[in-house]
Amino acid sequence: MKNHIHPILVLVLVLFACDEPLEIEYASDAEKIADIWIWVKAVGGISGEEFTPESTGQESRIVFSRDGYLSWYDNPYFPYRVKYSLGRDITIFSTDSVPVVIVDSSAVFKYAFLGNDTLILDDNYYDGFQRTYARN
Repeated sequence: MKNHIHPILVLVLVLFACDEPLEIEYASDAEKIADIWIWVKAVGGISGEEFTPESTGQESRIVFSRDGYLSWYDNPYFPYRVKYSLGRDITIFSTDSVPVVIVDSSAVFKYAFLGNDTLILDDNYYDGFQRTYARN
């Protein structure tokens, strides 16, 4: 007697076996940040205002490449591409060293991840902005 697996049973097993989304494990922050990030909101400035693509009519994305370049795209133009590196430094936010993105050897942004799909970049000066990005 031959064993036959019913195609509907296979389909049901496959569908129910994949009910949890896969969580990607990253070996380092450099690996985690290397991607396309879409701007979600910016909060800050002297008034603490919140800006979004909807409220400003502007769309923006940043790309951290694996070869150490950071590109900013605004509506959808390409204004510039600069070298970046990740490190740790003391910022206005803490007397302890925190993760930072060093852009073009001069500008420093504090960074943090919320899960795997949200990147937070903070300006390292008073009345600066905190920008939130979602992984593309």
